[in-house]
Amino acid sequence: MTESKNRIVEGNIFKEMLIFVIPIFLSYLFQNLYNSIDSAIVGNYVSKQALAAVSNCATVTNIMVGFFTGLSSGSLTIFSRYFGSAQYDKLDKSIHTSITFSIIFGLIMAIAGFFSSGFLLKLMAFPDEIFIHAERYLKIYFLGSVFTAVFNIASGISRSIGDSKTPFKALVITTFINAILDITLIKYLHLEVVGAALSTIVAQFVSCVLIFLSLVKNKEYFDIKLSKLELDKTYLNEMFSKGLPAGIQTCLISLSNSLLQRYVNNFSTDIITGIGVAKKVDAFVAMPCQSIGIATATFVSQNHGANNKKRIKQSVMVASIMMVVSVTIMVIPTLLNVDLLVGLFNKDPGVIEAGSAMVKVIAPLYYFFGFMEIFVGLNRGFGKAIAVMIFSTLSMIVIRQIFLAIVFSFWQDIFFIHICYPMCWAIAMLFNVVYYFAFVRKEYMR
Repeated sequence: MTESKNRIVEGNIFKEMLIFVIPIFLSYLFQNLYNSIDSAIVGNYVSKQALAAVSNCATVTNIMVGFFTGLSSGSLTIFSRYFGSAQYDKLDKSIHTSITFSIIFGLIMAIAGFFSSGFLLKLMAFPDEIFIHAERYLKIYFLGSVFTAVFNIASGISRSIGDSKTPFKALVITTFINAILDITLIKYLHLEVVGAALSTIVAQFVSCVLIFLSLVKNKEYFDIKLSKLELDKTYLNEMFSKGLPAGIQTCLISLSNSLLQRYVNNFSTDIITGIGVAKKVDAFVAMPCQSIGIATATFVSQNHGANNKKRIKQSVMVASIMMVVSVTIMVIPTLLNVDLLVGLFNKDPGVIEAGSAMVKVIAPLYYFFGFMEIFVGLNRGFGKAIAVMIFSTLSMIVIRQIFLAIVFSFWQDIFFIHICYPMCWAIAMLFNVVYYFAFVRKEYMR
């Protein structure tokens, strides 16, 4: 490999991280766009009850899909380490194992999700007028789980070797496909939430095919072939040891969100719908933090593999500066135009009021989320996935549920739903910061 091939471990740190982050950010942008397009078209052409169903179904899908997404993050650190240390034989074998596992697990998710959709929705106590739409949407949505699983792994492979542009290009194409299908199936063919789910499945399939084909064409660091797909015990165990904590963490947090949704579902349809829309707006504000968190994990992992301690410190410093600047750029226009943004999904005054209220509480506190993502990425980059899982479980699940149980026993106020999000980000951030300086830095950075 020539010296110019892997710029993550060399060159101008700010420039290389920016080049790496921008496609990830744009990937999140288009991913959120095609998720939001579903909700916006449903909200404007079906009903606010259907909008509440589609916008809040992510709480359910993330129980299964989120588990695999977290699990695949372990594969990302493995790929990055092998690539950073130029162990291409191991990189090749670990990639084939991960792809095989993603196909198997995706099929399991599709079957389990289809048959458990109703049960999962009942756990969250959705009102009947919303439940019927949500169940129809979820059953179809879960059938595309295998495409989501393979796309996540394939995106991780691309990003681990410094290519964050290919996942972005795939998402750009599929966002337009999804939008066209949404308008056709929902507005003109009147398939309502079924049309939204079918549009998503087709878009996921196309994105999966596009990114997989790009990896097959890459012969420089690995050689993907169907004949080489297998479950190698060594690499499967490593993937589970690094990624299982993150998978369990994401799954448990999603379960916690389901329990949180039960509190939300005690309020009016306007509030339930408004909260669902606020989450869509909130997802756009979160994009810089998530992108920089992935970049931090990748830069730390590769430079740890290359034994470049100085560059690890520089990566974290640059990531922190980029996060503060980018969150500020996202938060200010969001707060100034919050009613307009919520109104894009549904024009009902009650929905706009409820959604705007949540965004106004959460958006200014996104700096906590940003630093949490950076230190989570830092600790994961050093392979400390179990510690990160424990901290997230404590803050996002245990502390959140205790807090809600106590306050709702005295006050039935939706404000406590709003504030519990940034409160838990701040707690998780503190856990990860203290752990890094007290233990990780002493072990690896002295």
